[in-house]
Amino acid sequence: GIHPNATAQPLIRDRVWEELVPLLE
Repeated sequence: GIHPNATAQPLIRDRVWEELVPLLE
C-alpha cells in the first residue's frame, strides 16, 4: 500500500531542492 510518508517525501525533496539550486547556479 501507499504510506503516508509517500506524500510527504516530495514536499521534503522540493524544500531540499530549493536549497540546492542556488548552490548549483
